[in-house]
Amino acid sequence: MLAAALMLTGCGEKEGTGQEGTGQESVGQALSETQTEASAAVTSAGAGAAENSSEEAVDGVLIKDHEEALQYAQLFSMTHYKGGYISFTIKGGEEAGTWLIVPEGKSVPEDLEENTIVIQQPVEHIRCDSGTAAVINAFGGLSRVSTVNSDIDSFEIPEIQNKMKAGEILYSGSYGEPDYEMITAADTQLVVDTSMLDTVPEVKDKYAELGIPCYVTYNSKEVHPLGHSEWAKVHGAVLGMWDEANAYFEEQVAKVESVAADEETDKTVAVVYFSSDGAKVYARRGGDYLAKMVELAGGDYIMADFEPEKTGVGTLTMEDFYALCKDADYLINLNMSAKLYTMEELLDYVPIMEDFKSVKDGNVYVARNRFSQFTFDNASIIQDMNTILKDSSVEDTAYFDKMK
Repeated sequence: MLAAALMLTGCGEKEGTGQEGTGQESVGQALSETQTEASAAVTSAGAGAAENSSEEAVDGVLIKDHEEALQYAQLFSMTHYKGGYISFTIKGGEEAGTWLIVPEGKSVPEDLEENTIVIQQPVEHIRCDSGTAAVINAFGGLSRVSTVNSDIDSFEIPEIQNKMKAGEILYSGSYGEPDYEMITAADTQLVVDTSMLDTVPEVKDKYAELGIPCYVTYNSKEVHPLGHSEWAKVHGAVLGMWDEANAYFEEQVAKVESVAADEETDKTVAVVYFSSDGAKVYARRGGDYLAKMVELAGGDYIMADFEPEKTGVGTLTMEDFYALCKDADYLINLNMSAKLYTMEELLDYVPIMEDFKSVKDGNVYVARNRFSQFTFDNASIIQDMNTILKDSSVEDTAYFDKMK
């Protein structure tokens, strides 16, 4: 089992309370400094042999090639080395973590930093969360996913559903209560999960005990939606699907750029969902990537001043919701807790919305079920937002339906 060959000295980092760091500093700095003497020795002893040798001949030593020039992502960075070695550093929590990807057939370099986690390729059996599975599917790597932390009823992605029905992808327990027996039986080589894994450090410790590397994604904390999409580079590097992951990312960039070329619509937009008890409203903060998506779609996020320094979701009282969103031209209900599909259901649940401009104008839209699983396609979501903002007569798009 390849998992036994993987070196594990850490498993991730704890989630912070806000946006931390730029993630643009040299990801490989620590590794490069560690390897400086070794690289110098190779050069002097071999009279430049390392430089003159082909990349395939480089083995067991880190010779820096270049830093990955990230376009939008702020919470990871990446360094490429000769011979196909790649390191990446993840930020977003209280601690930074560094991972080194070792190509198939290559040796693990000596004298690595103490907390470096080594991922030995090929990586063909991973356990991951639903969002990561969706991204990996988007660039053609779903065959590498063996188990997931959500059951089949929690998925909306047809390709994943079909593989689960066929028994090719198994549910191996939630993020907080994994089925370790199933995970080891599946020859799991890597675990990838959301920041929720930071809340159960004992689970991380168990993965370490089993010798299974893991890393936590912070794509949902990225300010720019294309920063969210750019995390595909991490997964692509790990799976040996660098070209495929980059092609997916560039396609997302091209779609967003085509929308951004349009004129602004001057329409204000609120993006919210409602608690299951009807007492609270959950709103995307002003610094969240969904607020940026509204802007890229040509709209004006009406809650831009709601905790603008933070990403994610904040809680509003009904009174605050009324004050902030009453005059929005459009309201998008993400439908992530209380399930409301019609205007009658919405007004029965939230009567104060009778006074909302979006309700009076008939411009309340509900997002597709399990909307969060489709963030791998943020570019198309932005295109759909742009469509409804330009033409309120549009009743249905791939990701939004008008509430009637």
